[in-house]
Amino acid sequence: MLLGFAAVNTGNNLIYLIVSALLGFMSITGVLGKGNLDRLQVTILPPSEIYAGVTTLLTIRLRNQRRFLPGFLLCLSVGNNQTVVPYLSRQRDTHATVRLCLDGRGYHAAPAVTISSPFPVNFFVRARTIIADRQLLVFPAPLHCVADDEQGRSRPREGISTANRGSTGELRQISDYRGGEPVKLIHWRLSAKHGSLKVRELSATQREPLVIDLLKLPGRTIEEQLRQAVFLIDRSQRNGRPVGLKLPHVTVPAQVGLPHKHQLLTELALYGQPSHPA
Repeated sequence: MLLGFAAVNTGNNLIYLIVSALLGFMSITGVLGKGNLDRLQVTILPPSEIYAGVTTLLTIRLRNQRRFLPGFLLCLSVGNNQTVVPYLSRQRDTHATVRLCLDGRGYHAAPAVTISSPFPVNFFVRARTIIADRQLLVFPAPLHCVADDEQGRSRPREGISTANRGSTGELRQISDYRGGEPVKLIHWRLSAKHGSLKVRELSATQREPLVIDLLKLPGRTIEEQLRQAVFLIDRSQRNGRPVGLKLPHVTVPAQVGLPHKHQLLTELALYGQPSHPA
């Protein structure tokens, strides 16, 4: 600006040329910077499990839909967390991750993603914000709980092993035939050697189901009970143990598998909320 006033006041052609060159350079960098952010598609890919107050990684898929021009120095920001994609080829996509922490269980609006770039020479930083039209379900954070015997697991009778006896699991031990075992479990070689029938005892392939009664958990508040239920569900699923859930308004039968786990966690995340009965 000062050069422009100087050129007008002095009539110096050299200053006119310098000012024109700078303005032209600024215009070119502005066009390039704007074009660097055009036709970029941003898609939020949340993790399968988000827990309240626990930092997790949010995946962002960035696609360059341009036919000819690549993208340079693309900065993706979610709140105060950001990551940089240095280069993105034309008609290609890439995945980047940023940290995310959401407070409170239930549904949350997906966070806005800001994409910015100082390209080409950091004269200006152009940016635009993308608001995703979706919601994220946040589960209660797990809270350690040891009171699972009171939640539906039968205590073993005296003299009975805590491991379940089955017919298709791994070999536990060889014992005397009592008259009720299937014939296929008889160990004929050892029976001939000892002169009496011997049978193979196999462990059960699936553990005894656990049904969690939410309101009987030892937590002092309902939020603590919800968090303890999440802990028991996660531990049971990791151990391959069928787990169910008993709530005042619904009872979910015990099963195993990731979809079943998410069903239980969803019930806990929405418990007592306006759109979900308690």
